[in-house]
Amino acid sequence: MGITETLKNTIIASALLGSLSAIAADNPESMLRDSLPEAWQMTQAHYQTTPTADRWWEQFNDTTLTSLIRRAVDNNFNVLTAMKRIQMAKQVWRQAKAAYYPQFALSAGWQKQQESGMTLIDHEHAMTSSCFNLGIDMNWEVDLFGKITAQAKAEKSAYEASIADYDGVLVSLCSDLARAYFDLRVAQQQLEILKQHMASDLELQKLADTRFDCGLVPELDVVQARLLIQTTQNQLPSMKSRIATDINAIALLCGLYPESLVWLATPAPLPDVPPMGNIGVPADLLRRRPDVVAAEKQVAQYAALAGVAKKDWLPSLAITGSIGTSAREFSDLFSKQSFTWQIAPTLSWTIFDGMARDARIAEAKLQLEAGIEEYNLTVMTAVQETDNAIISLETAQQETRMLEAANKNEAKVLELRINSYTQGLCEFQDVLDAQINLLESQNSIIQSEGNELDALITLYSALGGGF
Repeated sequence: MGITETLKNTIIASALLGSLSAIAADNPESMLRDSLPEAWQMTQAHYQTTPTADRWWEQFNDTTLTSLIRRAVDNNFNVLTAMKRIQMAKQVWRQAKAAYYPQFALSAGWQKQQESGMTLIDHEHAMTSSCFNLGIDMNWEVDLFGKITAQAKAEKSAYEASIADYDGVLVSLCSDLARAYFDLRVAQQQLEILKQHMASDLELQKLADTRFDCGLVPELDVVQARLLIQTTQNQLPSMKSRIATDINAIALLCGLYPESLVWLATPAPLPDVPPMGNIGVPADLLRRRPDVVAAEKQVAQYAALAGVAKKDWLPSLAITGSIGTSAREFSDLFSKQSFTWQIAPTLSWTIFDGMARDARIAEAKLQLEAGIEEYNLTVMTAVQETDNAIISLETAQQETRMLEAANKNEAKVLELRINSYTQGLCEFQDVLDAQINLLESQNSIIQSEGNELDALITLYSALGGGF
């Protein structure tokens, strides 16, 4: 391939790269492979007025949860690490902007040297000399074609992306902590239900013992009553283990040791699910989710780096200079005749580099295109996660209502079975089955309420931390 054809291809690639850069920097939504839907698909029951503050956890009106999240934001190690990454990215940006200014270096010294007298035809004595010197050197690369500006813009976008990553860490932290906290409350409520059923199991055992003592039922009823108590008790260790595990998870998220959160072992009820508000149009997601913002900033960074690669084809102007003084005697160091200076503007232009610049431009172009694809995937994932969270929330709410209706019937069945057994009209196994079904029903209701809260947290997280 000739040099003329290579230059032609480079100009075309640069033009294409420039257009992609402009699109990425000025209009991120134009990078989308397909348009977003106009609205989320939600039932009319969800369109209610609700607060729009991002502190979504306060909508649960749970002071304990609010306090834990406040601690986690201050102490969590992932958050602290993300904050350090922001500070590092900011310093890198500062380094890039420092290239706008000339660099100065101060030098001072004394030197003594001897020149050989035996290098000449006529041998002479060796010559010894010494001098003091003091000076300032300057080096400055002029931003003639905006290469430094493009590099600084790239680092600024990286800095902004690190801020979005920090926001993403906060969103994940608050969501994970809320999930662990609500799972703890679910486990505690189920443990309380288990204890209530243990008391009810004892009442059934007394009933079976009384009827057996009266010769009305076989010993099998007594054994079955004891077995029911043991079966219920066998669930206690796993439930207590779940509670301890949840407390450990909360402690880790808060950056604390579990011993400092032993007070969480005190049971507390689940909060009510706050009413849903109007989520809004999906396009707003582009300005809400930290991962979408970070992907957008990364595209802007790649676009700026592509601009840096293109400018390698242009000449660079550097100015070097120095001013100082030099004298044999220290007392003459600042005399008028001792001062020295020089200035040297240098224009350099690489004519041929083995097509290395072509490769760098091609790499920058592919990196930008890959960034755009990642942006599209991030937006598509955000839409899918929000849709799934809405579906999960609606499903959990419907399931809770159905379970509550079924629980009333299970309680009624148990009452009727006990009455029938007292009158000798049914087997004791029927009573045991009704008792077990009621326990499962009550546990399912608590779990479904926990699923509602979990789905709502997922929706908050999918929307970038509230809406």
